[in-house]
Amino acid sequence: MKPCPRIKISFLSTSFPRFEGDFSGNFVLRYAQELSNLGVDVEIVAPDDPKSLPLSEKFSLIRFPYFFPRSRQTLAYGSGIINKRNVFVWLQLPFLLINFFLAALRSTRKTQLVHAFWSPSGIIALAVSRFKSRPVVITLWGSDKLVAQIPIISKLILIILNTADAIICEDNNLKSFLVSRGLDSEKITLIRNGIDLQSFHPGDPIEAKKNLELKDDQHIMLSIGSLNKTKNHALLISTFAEIAASKNTWHLYIIGEGEEQQNLEKQIIDSKLEQKITLLGLLDHNSISKWLKAADIFVLPSQKEGTPNVLLEAMACGLPVIASKVGGIPELIQDNTEGLLFESGSKHDLKEKLIRLIQDKQLQKILAKNAKNKITSHFGSWKNQAEKLLALYDQLLSSSKN
Repeated sequence: MKPCPRIKISFLSTSFPRFEGDFSGNFVLRYAQELSNLGVDVEIVAPDDPKSLPLSEKFSLIRFPYFFPRSRQTLAYGSGIINKRNVFVWLQLPFLLINFFLAALRSTRKTQLVHAFWSPSGIIALAVSRFKSRPVVITLWGSDKLVAQIPIISKLILIILNTADAIICEDNNLKSFLVSRGLDSEKITLIRNGIDLQSFHPGDPIEAKKNLELKDDQHIMLSIGSLNKTKNHALLISTFAEIAASKNTWHLYIIGEGEEQQNLEKQIIDSKLEQKITLLGLLDHNSISKWLKAADIFVLPSQKEGTPNVLLEAMACGLPVIASKVGGIPELIQDNTEGLLFESGSKHDLKEKLIRLIQDKQLQKILAKNAKNKITSHFGSWKNQAEKLLALYDQLLSSSKN
């Protein structure tokens, strides 16, 4: 697809990779990369963070500061704004919103359209559009359900979001929820996350284990995600602890970092499973691909999700998966067909599914094959999804000229 000459877009996001390999808002990065490759000028506006480092990318990146000293900027990132419980952290909110607005306003002086990710960014984008008339696109995710359920102000937030020119959802579950809450269905477009099928595909597990310096006979249970309460790794560790003694060759590895790391480390020590459970920390996408190729089973125990990319990547690598029955996951996985689903928060259900899958090698093969087929038949590359975004931008910009 050939874009209109020099389309210029402002991306507003409360989360964006702070350094190479960071999970935070990684899909925003992927869209920016692919749109840049398609000839679009993209400028990212996102909060600064004490861990932020320069990225080597084609597009412009504005990391706006919002609190002093810099080391105390702790409202964004981690478990996300809506999940923060510290009163001092919430005192930073007015400063974040004001500085976000000012940075976004500066960006829109040189761009033609604003694309915001998550509802807080969407509200900023719509406020900016009152001063600089620009079409506004807002991408909402599973976590935005929390915002839509906040007592008293939820209706006001949804009224504000309804003034956007277009709303993007990643799955029908979220779309149905938003429509039930009052968002105009005519404004909602379904664009799923992309996936890098060149990096994430089935590989030789023995070779992958060799590359990772693991034993050939070791069975790997893998989970990936930020170490926060929403991802619920504590449940997975607790459940694995109950079956570890009878499954001597199995080892649980968890990739990610976050504010729950110390609690999870203590849980592992208290369970005396330091030799059976390993927190690998934050890894880059190349390393994640290697671990997915080496793994035998992938588990996602989240309490809340949209359509998580780590799940798409695990399925693309031909892994049998077990995931909680939340958000857009049941739309992606039909229980007993592309994977096994368990009731979120239920240790009994998760334990039953883990034991069943570990013991049934044939089931592992069937689920892995079906999962891979589902991804290749239903999901496109990041480039494909960026082209869909570009088509939407072209439509909105053409309409704004008429």
